[in-house]
Amino acid sequence: MAGLQKQKEQYADAVTALSDPAKTRLVLVSRAQRSALEEVSRTSGELQDVGMKTQYLVVNGVLPEDFGDELASAIRSRQQAAIHAIPANLKTLPTDEVALKPFNLVGLDALKHLLQEGNMPPTPAQSPEKIALPALHTLIDELAQQSSGLIMTMGKRRWPPRLP
Repeated sequence: MAGLQKQKEQYADAVTALSDPAKTRLVLVSRAQRSALEEVSRTSGELQDVGMKTQYLVVNGVLPEDFGDELASAIRSRQQAAIHAIPANLKTLPTDEVALKPFNLVGLDALKHLLQEGNMPPTPAQSPEKIALPALHTLIDELAQQSSGLIMTMGKRRWPPRLP
């Protein structure tokens, strides 16, 4: 029983420290997606219930305004709709948005550039050089003439998936 009491005291001490805004800054981080923001909303409420009331929200990976890509524009529209429909308990939190970066955030150098302005948005990929390849029926005829071997194929699911 003494061990259980000690764990309760440690938990209470941790909650006290985490609830003290002079000692702790609680930052909730979410993607700009409805389901992610709903999860952060639930987490925020649970943390407030145990006394951690000083909270901040960072919405991460927000696509920059139009840079000429139809898919990116559609994703940005969905992100903006999610941000505008943010759950009520998150609307009162100080909030920052962090733009999606055109590089991986791995390592100290990358993190130093995380909040810098002026990074170029990712540009649509350029088409690769055209390579002269034989027609599929020609390839099949060549493979059929071989006396042995292994032909491996790989499939891909339908993209974009059909939505209900």
